[in-house]
Amino acid sequence: MATVLVTGSTDGIGRQTALDLIDRGDRAVLHARNDQRADEARAAVSQAARVVVGDLASLAETRPVAEAAAGMGTYDAIIHNAGLGGADDRMVTEVGSSASSKSTCWRRTSLLASSLRPHVLFTSRPAWSGMRAAPGRPPI
Repeated sequence: MATVLVTGSTDGIGRQTALDLIDRGDRAVLHARNDQRADEARAAVSQAARVVVGDLASLAETRPVAEAAAGMGTYDAIIHNAGLGGADDRMVTEVGSSASSKSTCWRRTSLLASSLRPHVLFTSRPAWSGMRAAPGRPPI
């Protein structure tokens, strides 16, 4: 039995992935952006081991998500699904710069994976995957 953290697991592909993991006998830890979505996820995937809550678009909320997830012990994998659907809008980050919402979310999932490093054996994407350098900057 594997223990897997699935980010962005309140609906769509993330929720179905969690359900498939549970159906095959694995332990799924869900992730939700806020309390309302966490309640919806618990109702839809009642067999989930836990739901960790925090918006991965926010640096301030990503670290507590990692801490809550680490409290569940060791993970066999993290499946990064948060921030993959919908439009790729521009957003203003906590430090006041403009960034792509998807690239910002990928940076936060990289932080999440790095924070869980002693607790995880595999992630679905390398930490640098999906990140592009800003115009005029050297490639990442």
